[in-house]
Amino acid sequence: MTNTRSNTGHHCWRSDLSKSKLTLVLMAMALQGLTPVIHAQTSFPISVQAPSYSRTSTYMYILGGNSTGQVLGQFYKLDLAVPWKVAAPAWTRLADGPTQHLFPSTWSKDEKTLATFHVAKGVSVFLYSAATNTWAPSQLRLAHDNLQGVSAVTDPNTGLAYLAAGYMAIRDTMDVYNFQWDSMTAKALPPTIFQARSYYGNVWSRKRNSILYFGGYTALLQKLPDENIITEYVPSTSTWQTMVASGIAPVMRVDHCMSSNDDGTRVVIYGGRLADSTVSNDLFVLNTVTQSWSQGPSGPYRIYAACTIAGDLLVVWGGLDQTLNKVDKDMLVYNLTSNMWQSDYTPPASYVAARQAETAGSGSHVPGSTDTGAAVQPPQSHAGLIAGAAVGGVALICAMVLLVLLHRRQQKNRGSPVDTKGDDDRQALQRPREDTLRQQRHTTGESDEELQNLRAQIQTHQEEIDLHRRLLLLQQQQQQQLQQQQQVLQRQYSQPDYTSHPPMYSPGLPPNIFTHDPEKAQGLTVSPTGYPQVRLNSHATMDPCPNNGSPGPSTSGGPYVQRQASSVSLMSHVSRDMSSTSNVLLESINHSVSSTSQAPTRGNSVGTTYQGHNPRSDQPPKNPQFGARER
Repeated sequence: MTNTRSNTGHHCWRSDLSKSKLTLVLMAMALQGLTPVIHAQTSFPISVQAPSYSRTSTYMYILGGNSTGQVLGQFYKLDLAVPWKVAAPAWTRLADGPTQHLFPSTWSKDEKTLATFHVAKGVSVFLYSAATNTWAPSQLRLAHDNLQGVSAVTDPNTGLAYLAAGYMAIRDTMDVYNFQWDSMTAKALPPTIFQARSYYGNVWSRKRNSILYFGGYTALLQKLPDENIITEYVPSTSTWQTMVASGIAPVMRVDHCMSSNDDGTRVVIYGGRLADSTVSNDLFVLNTVTQSWSQGPSGPYRIYAACTIAGDLLVVWGGLDQTLNKVDKDMLVYNLTSNMWQSDYTPPASYVAARQAETAGSGSHVPGSTDTGAAVQPPQSHAGLIAGAAVGGVALICAMVLLVLLHRRQQKNRGSPVDTKGDDDRQALQRPREDTLRQQRHTTGESDEELQNLRAQIQTHQEEIDLHRRLLLLQQQQQQQLQQQQQVLQRQYSQPDYTSHPPMYSPGLPPNIFTHDPEKAQGLTVSPTGYPQVRLNSHATMDPCPNNGSPGPSTSGGPYVQRQASSVSLMSHVSRDMSSTSNVLLESINHSVSSTSQAPTRGNSVGTTYQGHNPRSDQPPKNPQFGARER
């Protein structure tokens, strides 16, 4: 009874331990599932220069960039539908993308796919899926995908992306990318209107239904004159034109920030590198309705920064300052209505309404367009899903803890089972078991003996097979050696002696292989092609066996005949010696096998020489496998 109680307690203790381990594992998995949510809310991107940035309805995305010489592949989105401070923006980390800087990216019309260009050697385009948060290389290959200073913008009407002075030619074409077919076509650029072919800024203007360009270098990376112009391209008509605006316009520049508001009525130019290579901090606003410029208050010095406009707020992040040093991770926010820089961000009412509609499960369109993509539909929000997952994880942990506590309480209240059988009953039950065990042991002993006999027989057969295999290998090696010696003797005594003649030259090889002066070679001439030619009546035309196989020009035999006869006799002696050697080896092996095979189970082993074989005969022994097949 004591043993039964102790075993039962030990089993219950092991069961409780395994269940406790399972509970800990489930709790760790639940916490691990909640970790990305917490990390997404508290992580911030590393401040970089020249990142690729793009826009959807309520988010701004930054990708890659250069951080003090280290190119990154970080990918974040900034929530523009919630308020935040400039020192703590609402960033969310996404799956890392390609490591690159100074490269363009733009969203598709449905805001489900992000396309990036000039990403890596051998890969022209990378595609990001917003639904799965994954990156994949495109099958598209571009001839000049190593060009820098190209920008991209999506037409929200057609869903096509336009890359001026792009990768199909060397800054001479307007490349058009099709998201649906993952393909690209090219149109020729005008020779005179659009001269800024590199490091320019571009935005989509919903008000004018066109793409606006400002700043940049020429195709040869030369500076442009300061002109008060904006270049405009209308995709619907494929026409280019120059917009001349009034007011104080910004001077020409590169590496600047250019962005348009939601309805396309205002365009902001901020910072950049001027013609004298100095960094600018001025800010200009273009009214696309009145076609006039106005200047706002200056801000911090910036080049290679990412920017966008949400409502009437300009948002700037990253870049370099006037000393070309990396700036901090804080945001810059400029209010276009009050013309002031401020320390916090307040989302537009339309953005908040769109986010509420997303949370409720109904889509809502945010009016306006963006600088690098189309504003057609707001992206799907996962805030409700994340909150539900967090609450569900906590509830699961609590339920598991409660189940463990209830199980332990039931084990304490439950009594240990009592063994009510007597000693006689146990002996009666054990007797049939003992008889069964004896029978099993007897049967097992007989089976072991038979198994050992079978193993001995199998081992004997395997040894016989190994002996036959060794005999065959020895015979094959002897035959191969004999054939090789015969071939060497035939080549040695069948070739004529050319020692009394000049060296022969192959007409199929260049003459400089044999001599530095091919014209001095006897019996050869150099053709115009550079290969030697055989002259008539020269040593090269001598036939070593002109008289029906007799060597040399003489018909009396000579040393050639004697050498050939001696070769035949020598070959016969070698063949006889090799045959006798193989026979002696076979006899010694067979004698050793017969002397070692004394067991009754090995009576059929090879113990004598093969029948019909004469050791002194020149014929090879018979096939040693003949007896093995009979057995």
